[in-house]
Amino acid sequence: MTYRPRICPYHTLMQHVPQGARVLDVGCGAGLWLFLLARFRQIAEGVGIEVDARKVATANALRRPDEKLRFLSVDPGDQWPQQEFDSLTMIDVLHHVTPDHQKPLLQRIAETSVRRILFKDIDPAMRLRRTMNTLHDLVVTHQRPWYRPVETVCRWIEEAGFVIREQSWAPMFWYGHYFVVADRAA
Repeated sequence: MTYRPRICPYHTLMQHVPQGARVLDVGCGAGLWLFLLARFRQIAEGVGIEVDARKVATANALRRPDEKLRFLSVDPGDQWPQQEFDSLTMIDVLHHVTPDHQKPLLQRIAETSVRRILFKDIDPAMRLRRTMNTLHDLVVTHQRPWYRPVETVCRWIEEAGFVIREQSWAPMFWYGHYFVVADRAA
């Protein structure tokens, strides 16, 4: 977690989270993104959900008592928290999900009450950067990544009832990132 902000464009992503928002972070890992948002006083409240119970335990152990953050272990088929959230974030999650489960994962966003989605993943179009991320994932997570192009992700987000407001690229070092900001259709 110490080095992740050097390779992930959190500083750029923060600009797309409304001040004082209540955030649901899907695939929160050990909570770094929500910790950053809370400690920079960007959000009022955050809930992180994660399939890896060990990462959830780490996040809960690192949480300060004064932070309005919760971290929950959620199996893939479990219901997501149903409280009101302003934003849903999903950072570097999709490429860890097998291809047959990727679209259903993004379709679940429609079941929430969120008004804004902030989605970030690795850009498969940047071949060298994609290769570097693949090596990183094989060594660090022992998982083979399953990349999806931004066009496919945008189509799935739109099918879930959202309007794409922005899509952009944010390469950092040898990693090629893209992100999508979408708001619920009126």
